[in-house]
Amino acid sequence: MSVITIKTGIVTTGRGSKLVSRRIPHNQLNQRMHFIERNRWNQAWKTEVGWLLKAQKARMPAWPLKRPLVTIILQTCHPFDQDGSNSAIKPILDGMVECGCLEDDSLEKVDLKVQQEKVTKKINQGVKIIIEPTLPL
Repeated sequence: MSVITIKTGIVTTGRGSKLVSRRIPHNQLNQRMHFIERNRWNQAWKTEVGWLLKAQKARMPAWPLKRPLVTIILQTCHPFDQDGSNSAIKPILDGMVECGCLEDDSLEKVDLKVQQEKVTKKINQGVKIIIEPTLPL
């Protein structure tokens, strides 16, 4: 089975002339925002990840994947602390569950690694998702 690597693009939310874009999810522990705004960002990240995974579905075994190794690499200019990186990836995992790729995002259903890479320019920021399906026994 092949390893699937996905790189997210720019995620945008807002209306009309008030569009805002980000390349990495918010650190939900340190950045206070109104619950509606936080929900908009979470939905935008879930949708982005869902569409990227659905485009790769033909290269993966049957969904939902059984205990895959999922590595999420946050490529950012300002690395988060460990708690911040884990809270930032929550909408990404939720998007993987909502699109049907994962059955659940609990530790019993998925092996999860969260890593960070420091990049020098904001244009190089992003999220890389690596999915390694496990072989059936």
